[in-house]
Amino acid sequence: MIKEYQITKYEIDVEKLVATLQQLNNRLGCIENRLNDLVPPDIKKTSDELMTRKEVAQHFKINIATVRNWSIQGILKKYGVGDRVYFKRSEVESLPKQLNE
Repeated sequence: MIKEYQITKYEIDVEKLVATLQQLNNRLGCIENRLNDLVPPDIKKTSDELMTRKEVAQHFKINIATVRNWSIQGILKKYGVGDRVYFKRSEVESLPKQLNE
């Protein structure tokens, strides 16, 4: 299928364009700061990678329901951002050692 595009020539004031781009950059900075404020402080302190429930289940080759049960039982500590649940990779990888002890 061939798509047709039309190019329209506009007179652009370069100074207005630069000012608009700067405003967008400032707004993006504000959004980034707000998103950073949503991350709990204990997650910010470490540069540890976070894993989803699905990734943890794939890591151990288990069902997602088992991961959920482990978090309810306190075997795995979950970290939430909004309605999403994450687990620290270092804690997930050290879990077999904890279960053997």
